[in-house]
Amino acid sequence: MKLYVMAKSYDSYGAHTTLTAIGRFLLDDAPAMGEAIGEINLTLYFPDRGPPRPTLEDLFARHGAYRASLPKLTFFRARRKVSIDVASELMDGRDWHPSPRLSLPLFRRGIDEVIAALALLRPRLKASDDFDLPALLVH
Repeated sequence: MKLYVMAKSYDSYGAHTTLTAIGRFLLDDAPAMGEAIGEINLTLYFPDRGPPRPTLEDLFARHGAYRASLPKLTFFRARRKVSIDVASELMDGRDWHPSPRLSLPLFRRGIDEVIAALALLRPRLKASDDFDLPALLVH
C-alpha cells in the first residue's frame, strides 16, 4: 500500500518537504493489511489569514468554503484507492515555503493529524472489505 500526504493552501498545492515524508514513515515495515486499499491520497488543507493576492479573491473564498466543509473521504473500491481531504491546523498557508530541510516539530504534529485522518476510514469500510484498519492504526 502507498500513502501520499500532500498539502494545499488557497494558492498552492503539492508535496511538502516535511509532511510528505510522513506517508513513507508510517508505512515503513508495516504488516500486510489486505487488498482492498492499494493507495491513500491524503490532502491537508491549510487555513490562510489573508488577504488574498490580487485577482485570487474568488479562489481564496472557495478554498475557505471547501475547507469549512471538511473532512471528506472518497473510497474508489474498484480502483482500490482512497482520497481523504482534511482541514489542517499545522500551519497557515502563508507560512508554507519550499524548504530543503525537514522540521521535526512539524513532522511530529503532522503524524498525529495524518493518523486521525486515517481513522476516518472506519465508517467507510465494509465487513467484506479485505483491509485491517486497526492494524494500520496500531502500526
